[in-house]
Amino acid sequence: MEISNEMIEAEIIAKIAQKTDVFFKHQQRNDPELNLDERKKIVEDLFRSDRFLFLSRYGQYLSSEQLNYHKNHEDEKVKTIAEHILRVKQSSSLSKSSIRNRRYQAMKQLLEDGDYFSPVEMQSRNPYLFEEMIGKYLDENERKDLEHSSYSKQYDRISFSSYLMEKNRQSQMKLIRLIESSKYHSSSESEDDENVNEDITKEEKELLKQEFLELMIQNFLNKGDKDFDYSQIDSNDNYDVDCLEFQRDQEDKYFDEEDSTKDDVEEQKVS
Repeated sequence: MEISNEMIEAEIIAKIAQKTDVFFKHQQRNDPELNLDERKKIVEDLFRSDRFLFLSRYGQYLSSEQLNYHKNHEDEKVKTIAEHILRVKQSSSLSKSSIRNRRYQAMKQLLEDGDYFSPVEMQSRNPYLFEEMIGKYLDENERKDLEHSSYSKQYDRISFSSYLMEKNRQSQMKLIRLIESSKYHSSSESEDDENVNEDITKEEKELLKQEFLELMIQNFLNKGDKDFDYSQIDSNDNYDVDCLEFQRDQEDKYFDEEDSTKDDVEEQKVS
């Protein structure tokens, strides 16, 4: 079923009128808020009387389909501003997609390198979550293996400041374990570890490790690692190598629409 122009215009007017965070008219501080009917009348009056001003004010809130509807308008200024808003929206969408893809490519590289998403590094970034999901289920041998892989056992190969930071991190982890052990009223930390480990299977421990890794990956992708310099990724087009096909598709789509717009304009001029 083909949607009529009247239905499209009614949807546009209703969409803007329902918004409460946009400008409708100048009001004094003590004036009552406009109700829906009042907002709808203001929007419709502007839509009918000055389409260019309407798009200048509200075009950013319209969908691509609603903006495309105005590309066939008889007023050249209306067509031009509709096309401009469309390009801005498409560019913004492409930029966000590019950033998401760049972070994803960087994440895959970091996973392959193995350091950034190693247990020790993830523990240092989120010690409380690590202890809750992994640390409290480690036995003594596993805990020693984890500590052996940390900087405290390699201080002769790193700076003294890094060594002090690592010692401070381990002190914090010991404090967390003491707090956890007090919850179980255990007489010693080792006994607490043994009691906890009796309540979880090896398979469950592996599932928790995988879930913790996935949470840390998602946090990275969402720009949640506060000490990570995301500008090295977000503005680095070297990470676009695996996304070239995606970008070409977006560019082809954009230029196809540009060519179509130009053809429509030429046809209207001829007619």
